[in-house]
Parts: sequence; C-alpha cells; structure tokens
Amino acid sequence: MKNLILSAGGDIHETTIVDWFWVSLLPKNPKVLYIPIAWENGNYEDCLRWFSGLMTKYGIGDYAMWTELADKIFDDLDAFDSVYIGGGNTFKLLHVFRESGFIDLLRRYIRTGKPVFGGSAGAIILGANIGLAALGENSDVNDVGISDLSGLDEVDGYAVQCHYAPDQDDEIADWCAAKAFSAVSLAEASGIYVTDEGISSIGSEARFF
Repeated sequence: MKNLILSAGGDIHETTIVDWFWVSLLPKNPKVLYIPIAWENGNYEDCLRWFSGLMTKYGIGDYAMWTELADKIFDDLDAFDSVYIGGGNTFKLLHVFRESGFIDLLRRYIRTGKPVFGGSAGAIILGANIGLAALGENSDVNDVGISDLSGLDEVDGYAVQCHYAPDQDDEIADWCAAKAFSAVSLAEASGIYVTDEGISSIGSEARFF
C-alpha cells in the first residue's frame, strides 16, 4: 500500500500543516531517514541543521541523513520507519537516484506502506514526469543533462508541479497538452496524500489539470 505525503515545500513554518500530517502517520519513537541530495550547492551540513530543527519541533530524536546512495541495499533502507526526501534541483535528484540504483530501492520501500515524504523536488520525482520542474519563477535547470524525465509514477499517472501560482494555469495546461500528461499542482504550504485509494489534499486544495 502506498503511503505518500507530497509537499510543495517552503520554510519550517509554511509547511507545518503538511508536516503534522506526516508525523501523524509515524509510529511511536520513529526512525527517520533524510535524503537532501537535491540540494544544489551540496552543503549538506546546512541541510542537516535545518532537518534537525524540524525533527526537534516534532519530538523526533532518531534520524539519519544519507548523502551517498550507491552502496545502499534494501535492508539498509527498510531499517527506517519513514523516508523524507528534501527539495532542491529535481533533475539532479532524479539523476542521482537512477545512477546509484536507489530508485529501485525506493520503489520497493514504497510497496511496504511505510510513509514516504517528498518536499518540492522530492515530491516532483514521485510523479509520472518531472518536466514541470522547469516551469515558472522557481524553475530548476537541467544541468545534469538528463533526457528521460520519467518519474517514479506513484501519483495515479499525474505529473507533479510545486510552488504553484494561479498565473501559471495557461503554461501548465499547455505543457499537459503538449506532453499528454495530467498534472497536479501544489501551492506553497499545501500538499497531497497519495494511497492506493487515491489522492486527497492536505491544507489548501490541490489544482488538477
């Protein structure tokens, strides 16, 4: 059973409603894995400080950060009660997941039903295609040069777009028509919950195209 929480992203205050929803799905005294490799400047110490603050806010003391994925096996991943995939550059994130083989481990982990949280780039890769990451003022640059933009396709066939604003409607609709995809767009401080039963909004309503 899928148990996915997708957040548009934002600072620790903006994402509170989505974060609380994720925390409500965790077991008592959870062990959480944080994956920040989408972060473009590679300063993972800053990422860890941010995540430590988030974990303190929700009373979670057992967590780890992975920045190298190539040597991991499924048992390493399955030792955690939940995975939190942070934001940054979506193209970089998908590229590293593929090159390391981690994408297959993550697909298998999702099938366990344990909660997987994706924030911004971490949410976008869970969709059917990551091309919408290149739209808008907060667009990502495909510096890694990947041509296959297929995501994990865990969101009922939808591509995912984050940092949505209403003035993007025409651009998103045009992209969907050109690429033959449907899309779900998430405004700041909003999210969706994805299970085998379907998609529901967390906070403000998601926009579907």
